[in-house]
Amino acid sequence: MIDLSDAAMFDVEYGRWVEEHHRLVCELRAAVQEHLPENELRLFVNNCLSHFDQIMNLKSIVCKSDVFHLYSGMWKTPAERCFMWMGGFRPSQILKIILNQIEPLTEQQLLGICGLQQSTQEGEDALTAGLETLNHSVTDTITADSLISSPNMANYMGQMAVAVNKLTSLDHFVAQVYIYIYICTSTAF
Repeated sequence: MIDLSDAAMFDVEYGRWVEEHHRLVCELRAAVQEHLPENELRLFVNNCLSHFDQIMNLKSIVCKSDVFHLYSGMWKTPAERCFMWMGGFRPSQILKIILNQIEPLTEQQLLGICGLQQSTQEGEDALTAGLETLNHSVTDTITADSLISSPNMANYMGQMAVAVNKLTSLDHFVAQVYIYIYICTSTAF
């Protein structure tokens, strides 16, 4: 069942993570504004990526004990909920925002970002289709006999058991999404 201690621990740790994330982003912005050499900027970027590893590890822990806690997104800030998708924001949306914020790019850089946007969108579409398939499967299981025959509690309980069993795959699906988001954000940097 639900392990409230993991969910509560996640909420607290997420709050700390957000504070640290803000600090790291401010450091990275300051480094960019100082026009530091690329090898020095890489250290700041690596710190940010390492920080994202921490949140992915936290999410994988709570995903195993209470996938619905992550899925609900109530622990997120209003801005994050604006980009809500399975496991968080859609990387393709972030790429669109970033593209409008960075200075003029070379043609090669622009082509690279456009290619990343396209492959990111394709991956998101595949994951969304997988979630829709799971949703239809659970719905079909629950409603299978309800319109054909009169209500039967034993039959209903059996259907619910099968539906809940199908939902156990949701934690694996959410973990896939987090891995996908991590790979996309790592590739972007």
